[in-house]
Amino acid sequence: METCDSISFRISSIYESIYAAINGIFEFIRNTGRILSDEVYFDIKVILNEILVNAIKHGNNCDCSKKIDILAELTKDGYLHFVVRDEGAGFDLDLAYRDCGCPDGDFDISSLEECGRGIFIVRNLCDRVEFSNRGSTIEVYKKI
Repeated sequence: METCDSISFRISSIYESIYAAINGIFEFIRNTGRILSDEVYFDIKVILNEILVNAIKHGNNCDCSKKIDILAELTKDGYLHFVVRDEGAGFDLDLAYRDCGCPDGDFDISSLEECGRGIFIVRNLCDRVEFSNRGSTIEVYKKI
């Protein structure tokens, strides 16, 4: 997908940095002149929050000396593309997804285990989700 605008930055692995990162991304989107519906705005906020909490908690083990790299891009075909990379060792995605109790059919999301729930939520809010570097990098695409 061809990019028309992008922003990248690095944050510390502390939860307080999530708010500033999300606000920075929304400012970037506003500066491009794109208008988001309330539903897409909310989805993006949830997606970013889940990804960044996972990077801090599970990727970098809340080690504030470790950083998280964030890239946000708007593509020419109307997608918001995020790449988030932590400094952790990664994880076994299949094991994490299976162990979260992710169901195959209709369910109550509150029945999911805490660990792995964020991955499930992100997969359901995004158009595409990819992991690389043994799970220490996540790429997501959301049609806006």
